[in-house]
Amino acid sequence: MVENNIKNTISELINEIKTTTENNLSNLEQIMEVLIDKVNNIENILNQIRSKIKPTIY
Repeated sequence: MVENNIKNTISELINEIKTTTENNLSNLEQIMEVLIDKVNNIENILNQIRSKIKPTIY
């Protein structure tokens, strides 16, 4: 009986850890996508600025 309860508790904990890990990975993936978009936007802005700056000849 006690052994069965321990097994069930361990199994529940493992499932909870698995679910939490999957959720965390999903959240991280979403954050990475947003960060990639932001970096791309910054790159586009920098390219626009570069295109407006005329090179100076020394």
